[in-house]
Amino acid sequence: MRIGINTVGIAPGWGGAEETFLRHLLQELSRFDASAAVVVFTDPENHTSFPSNERHEVSGSAIEKAVSRAGVDVLLTSVMRLPSRVSCPVLPYATHARFLSGSGGVRGLFGSSPAKTLKSRLANVPVLLATSKYVQQELLTLGEVPLNKTVIAHLGVSTVFGEPYQSILDPPYVLTVGNTNGWKRTKTLLDAFRRVQDEVDFSIAVVGRPGDAEEESWGDRVFRIDRIPERHLAGLYQQCEAFVRMAPNDGTGITILEAMASGAVVLTPRSGAPGELGGNAPIYYNSDSLDSLVGVLRRVNSMPQDERERRAALGRQTAQGYSWERCAGQVLKALRRAVESS
Repeated sequence: MRIGINTVGIAPGWGGAEETFLRHLLQELSRFDASAAVVVFTDPENHTSFPSNERHEVSGSAIEKAVSRAGVDVLLTSVMRLPSRVSCPVLPYATHARFLSGSGGVRGLFGSSPAKTLKSRLANVPVLLATSKYVQQELLTLGEVPLNKTVIAHLGVSTVFGEPYQSILDPPYVLTVGNTNGWKRTKTLLDAFRRVQDEVDFSIAVVGRPGDAEEESWGDRVFRIDRIPERHLAGLYQQCEAFVRMAPNDGTGITILEAMASGAVVLTPRSGAPGELGGNAPIYYNSDSLDSLVGVLRRVNSMPQDERERRAALGRQTAQGYSWERCAGQVLKALRRAVESS
């Protein structure tokens, strides 16, 4: 089976959970199934950053022509970049469903009514891939996608996060990872920190791509890092006082998996994928309550060492259940189903 993977529009190093998903998938697919040949469709910006035996650089919006010329049997593509017409079956994947609520930034792609247009396109697709049960349910609620039409492929976690690394920052600090778009609620973490900064020992470390809610000034006890290699990120997770996930509707849970695999204490809302994946390892807080976040920050500051060690051990054990090999197996299952249903 010749599998096409659409990476057009993913800026290298800035793609977040989606880029992590695709890069690990490229490594695992052929290893998981030796008969699978992977063809990667790239753009001029990311062409050299996606290693593959076969790559096709796509200019502008010519993905349909590139797919036809490459002769692939099935195309894996983000729902956000779903081509209108291609010459092969398509498996769209969704890492979130915000685009169906009108807040996903797809107006320019699908016209004046993007959610309605996309719902119509999804109705004609035989199978979709979701990165969590949460996303599956959101596709049902917002896009009227039947549950039996969706295959769930939880993301994995790299073994790098289980290996020991030094931190590039001096502890103590509380870490958050992700872009600074408004829906990620990074500002709420800063507001909570300012409430407690005179009574806690730690600083705040913010790692991720600058977004639409990027602060002009982060303050004296906030470290701001745009992007770093994976091993340095592992070191930050391993040495932090706690990792805090701010986004209330996270569709992948990739950062809490990384944090748990690193042995970090995890603070997260229960909503979205984190509550689905984290089990009893994280400390959950109410994302709609600043007082709740303030409370867990105070709790971390005075946490006994035995509780810290217990949560670290439970987090590592939980994260072991999520591998990229298992993820690739689910993706292959969905790809075959897409081909057989067409």
